[in-house]
Amino acid sequence: MPKAILTAKLTKFCIEVLTKSGVQAEDARLISDVLVMTDTWGTFSHGTAALANYVNTMDKGGIHRSAKPEIVREGASWALVDGRSAMGMVSSSLAMNLAIAKARKNTMSWVGVRNSSHFGAAGYYANMAVEHDMIGIASALATVVVNGQSTYRRGEYYQKGLATNNGSVFNSTYDRGVMLFGDPLPWLNYNAYVVNGTGQNNDDVNNVKDFGGRIDANFASLAEIKNAVIDVGASASKGSLSFSSSTASLTQATEANGATFFSVIGLGLGNLGSTNPTSHRERWGLESALAYGPVKLQTEYIGSNLQGWQTLTSGTKSSTKHFDNDIKNWYADLMWMVTGESYADSYKSGVFGRIRPKHNFDGKDGWGALELGLRYSKFDASDFNNMLTGATPTATMTTACKTGNATSTATVCYTSKADAWTAGAKWLLNPNARIVLNYVHTMFDTPIILNGHKSDNEDAVVLRAQYDF
Repeated sequence: MPKAILTAKLTKFCIEVLTKSGVQAEDARLISDVLVMTDTWGTFSHGTAALANYVNTMDKGGIHRSAKPEIVREGASWALVDGRSAMGMVSSSLAMNLAIAKARKNTMSWVGVRNSSHFGAAGYYANMAVEHDMIGIASALATVVVNGQSTYRRGEYYQKGLATNNGSVFNSTYDRGVMLFGDPLPWLNYNAYVVNGTGQNNDDVNNVKDFGGRIDANFASLAEIKNAVIDVGASASKGSLSFSSSTASLTQATEANGATFFSVIGLGLGNLGSTNPTSHRERWGLESALAYGPVKLQTEYIGSNLQGWQTLTSGTKSSTKHFDNDIKNWYADLMWMVTGESYADSYKSGVFGRIRPKHNFDGKDGWGALELGLRYSKFDASDFNNMLTGATPTATMTTACKTGNATSTATVCYTSKADAWTAGAKWLLNPNARIVLNYVHTMFDTPIILNGHKSDNEDAVVLRAQYDF
């Protein structure tokens, strides 16, 4: 049963949480005011419900607790604020107050913010101008989903598969940029975008952008087949793979975030003095999802081509060679809602959303929903086999490593190919809460050696409880 709470009491609670998390008192009061005010409007998705996520992001270093935004450029009627990765409310309030002051002198103004974070409800900042008898406009450039298997549904397994678990490096992810998207027909959707190409919440390290797009069709909707999804899509992008240091590397770990089995170092564009080396990158993907009632089969092929230079240094000598290599990944998974929920009910605009149990868990008559799944995924970077990292940071692997004949006395051996089988069970207590249990068996093409231990496979059992807002 809903329970009323005084705004003053809720504000005090938020301030206490933030200050105990290391946020300065003045900033904590401002952030709390934004969140509580948003709750009073009934926009609970952007109110105090997001507080825990903000604190978690600060703990992980995504938001800097004590950062102080500053004005880096300005004119009579405009300015640019650098948020310094502070809480978005702090940066945005500074920007709107500055815009109000400039508009009072020059009729109108514009202030932009960079290097910020989620700022809550945009309406809060627009209302700041209203209080001064002005018209305020507040907007944000949000993180967007770029190319790839956008039909992939969050939380299907504990972790993404070998084909999709490397963020923005080999395939697609969330990224900073702008996107044009829509549904020109009820069964057809598209997107076109320009992004940094560096991944979620990562700043761009050069001036090269990624350009790409995706088109996706649900032929079940076109043929008016109810309770079904027949999804086919394709995507492509072109740009660069940017690194933040001259010792740039490519790595891949197993699905359970266990062993790092693939590693290539010393990558760049060939400018040996560059502090931001870059490799040219093209990515493409084909995807399909077939669902009928409580059963779904989904698959995706992801290809990427990387071109650049590898530079290895030993003492005073260095060697540089050009590479033009492909990485090929794919996966297929079969899912079954044991409790009968239909996947078609969660599908919209090319994306499978949250499954809503027929009966949410309440400890009495409702026990939520049960989902079982089986997935096969493959990672193939065999073009990089002659570039794999060796026993020292300045060497590539020995022939014995590449042929699988190395002994466990070797310091390190990597491989360029791996396969994985994942069996998963998921208990959905409600649309937002779930408990996921996975067993993952990973097989390496040639044995890897890490810390003197040689292995040609990895087994992992992973349990996770998740709640998202």
